[in-house]
Amino acid sequence: MGRGTSLGVLFAWALAGCSSAGPRPTSSAPPGKSDAASAVALAASSSAAPAAALTVATPPKKPGWDPKKTYALVVGVLTFQDPKIASFSDVHRKDKELADTLLARGVPADHLVMLLDRDATSAAVFAELEKLSKSAPKDATLLVYYAGHGDKADTGAISFVPWDADAKKPEQSLSLSRIQSVIETGFSGDTVLLLADCCFSGGLVEVASALRKSGKRALALTSAESSNTSTENWTYTQILIDDLEGDPIADHDADGTIGLAEVVDEERDAMKFREKQRAGASIDGFEPGWALADRRGPAVHPGGDTKLGAYVEAERKSSWDVARIVEEKGSELQVQFYDYSDKDTKSLPTSSTRPIAFARYPVGEKLQVFWGGKKWKAEVTRVDGDFSFITYPGWPPFWDEWILSDRVAPAMAPLRKGEVASFAKDEAVKVVWRGKLWDAHVLEVKSGRYLIRYDGYDASWDEWVTKARVKKR
Repeated sequence: MGRGTSLGVLFAWALAGCSSAGPRPTSSAPPGKSDAASAVALAASSSAAPAAALTVATPPKKPGWDPKKTYALVVGVLTFQDPKIASFSDVHRKDKELADTLLARGVPADHLVMLLDRDATSAAVFAELEKLSKSAPKDATLLVYYAGHGDKADTGAISFVPWDADAKKPEQSLSLSRIQSVIETGFSGDTVLLLADCCFSGGLVEVASALRKSGKRALALTSAESSNTSTENWTYTQILIDDLEGDPIADHDADGTIGLAEVVDEERDAMKFREKQRAGASIDGFEPGWALADRRGPAVHPGGDTKLGAYVEAERKSSWDVARIVEEKGSELQVQFYDYSDKDTKSLPTSSTRPIAFARYPVGEKLQVFWGGKKWKAEVTRVDGDFSFITYPGWPPFWDEWILSDRVAPAMAPLRKGEVASFAKDEAVKVVWRGKLWDAHVLEVKSGRYLIRYDGYDASWDEWVTKARVKKR
């Protein structure tokens, strides 16, 4: 959350963008939209892999999105002019794949502008947004998508980061207020779709609300809330692509289409279970069944006791990772893991999966919450299922945010049935953290749980873990 009197220091370009939402060792962690300190560890691929051939749904027959009347701006910034800003790997980059999907769905090629990396300067982005807005007719849809870094100033103002970002020239940022202004003044069309995969992307919810007040029909669907950092993985954009292609698993009511409310639920579940964060959404003024695609293939949610689509923990490489059940074959399950930008599907017995559970906290409970690699005092002010809305005493309310229990400094909790202690104090071990193994030492053993410290990292990363996450070194 910052040090001293200004929160803005956390988002100086020298710190390479967003801070991680949760505890993570940083000297060798992969770069990400939410982890600045670790970004130097993974060099970007020299070229993106070619997009796979697409099998997509035909335009929906019921009221919904019309690709042929859509004007789209797709912006993806994975590298930056300033080397101090963390870059991302471009392996199987999903921003380009999304653009390909939009074209395959029927968006006219001359209505789609894609700006990637060095082409995505501040001037270019606003020039193309203004051009698309003014050229669209009254029955058009304007779709704006951004992937990269999001930034929040100590005033609470949110902006996206262009290729030529300069800390000395804040006017070069892709400020959400300016994006709103360009659309308000230039776009006379029917519908605005605002999409973003980056930290603080939920700021677009307020933009959509303001556009609605100005008489436009607008929605926002984002990877994070306005107060949350976002994962380095392409999870949000992957779900968006899958849904636009008519993925049968997204047709929850088996009515033959992928409706808007189903897309929101798909994004919220994926971000919650895979990335431990809350997606942002504002779809006021749209019917829940407003169709984005026809379902591709037969229904997979016909009712009954099906596990299809559920997120679980599943065994993989001697650890438990988050996966999604995509097929059932008797006692075998096909589960899908997701690694940065790639799906990894495995066949496992049901016994190799287990439910994902989060702790819940009542309103008024005081917690220690991880933010930016440090622990901060917080208090729960609202509850929504597994999510707790917290405030940080002494900090402005625009830092209030929704969290899951993985962000809460660990307290002692009961062991899983049958678990026993297997490691001793001071023993060198490897610990699973977000699907990877990290060298660590056991500081304390209590009730079968282990307080560990990651080798090379300070005490802010210490955590209590169960046997399931600890391996012999």
